[in-house]
Amino acid sequence: MSLRRRHGPSNALLFLTVLPIAPLVDISLVLVVFLIAVMQADAQRALPVALPKAGTAAATVGASFAVSIDRSGVVRVDGRSVTPAELSASAKGRAQATIRADAKVDHGTVVGVVDALRKAGVDKIFYAATPGVVEW
Repeated sequence: MSLRRRHGPSNALLFLTVLPIAPLVDISLVLVVFLIAVMQADAQRALPVALPKAGTAAATVGASFAVSIDRSGVVRVDGRSVTPAELSASAKGRAQATIRADAKVDHGTVVGVVDALRKAGVDKIFYAATPGVVEW
């Protein structure tokens, strides 16, 4: 879009060019929101958890409430650490949950998480593992 104006004593035409910046800003904001959403969705997989190996491991189907327990025993939901009471509150109304516990985590911690999920009404609890056979 250009505007014509008369300028100066000779009335020479002066052309002003206006760039439409609003659509560029709109597209940029949509891209920023999209990238933030993708980064938050991938944050759950970015936790440093070494899953144990199991001969019967299979991919779970459908969306599940994911709980991660890192090597130090910290329980996390959506990348933030939670207490057992917060875990129960966030798991209310969920039908199933997946526990992603590190192979070196204490068994009592996993049992505590399962207990908190059961108290919240979660019917199905899955344990994440990587495929492979472990020799005893």
